[in-house]
Amino acid sequence: MATTPPPPPPPNVPPPVVPDPDADPEGRRARRIMWTGLVVGALGVAVAVVALVIALDAKNDTVSDQKLADAVRQQAVIASRDVSQELNADVTAAAKARTRVKDAVARARASEARLRRQQGRLANSQAVTQADLTRISRDTATLRADYDDLHNEVTGLTTAVGHQRAEIRGLKAEIAALEAARQ
Repeated sequence: MATTPPPPPPPNVPPPVVPDPDADPEGRRARRIMWTGLVVGALGVAVAVVALVIALDAKNDTVSDQKLADAVRQQAVIASRDVSQELNADVTAAAKARTRVKDAVARARASEARLRRQQGRLANSQAVTQADLTRISRDTATLRADYDDLHNEVTGLTTAVGHQRAEIRGLKAEIAALEAARQ
């Protein structure tokens, strides 16, 4: 009984490239944006506290200063609450984006493992190899769409940080005006 030789190896098909999640610049960028949001939020809270202290100090001057201090206190509380809510939303969005990137990398790694097992078992079947390449193309398109979503969220976070900075500048201007009026 004659044995048949093993089938020839498949044509040179390079394995799919799976990005390392620790070397992912978009993940680092999302973390950097999240920390920037935290710092901006902390600055907003600090500005609100300073405005509150100024408002409490103004309470001792006159009745009109009391009304002004009440208005400043109310604005500081509202601004602090708004900054805190925006910061929470930004942190949540960054965490979700990071989770999606990690899930996409896990799916890509799982796809790579499945392809390697199939390559060993079905090396002589060109039709199966073509089907696998089609699936990899879909996974690549999905990863590209995930990347585009992440990029859009990062752009939104950057815009939100810009709005928060503008609010902080407005609060600083109000504080300066209150200090000037008090003197």
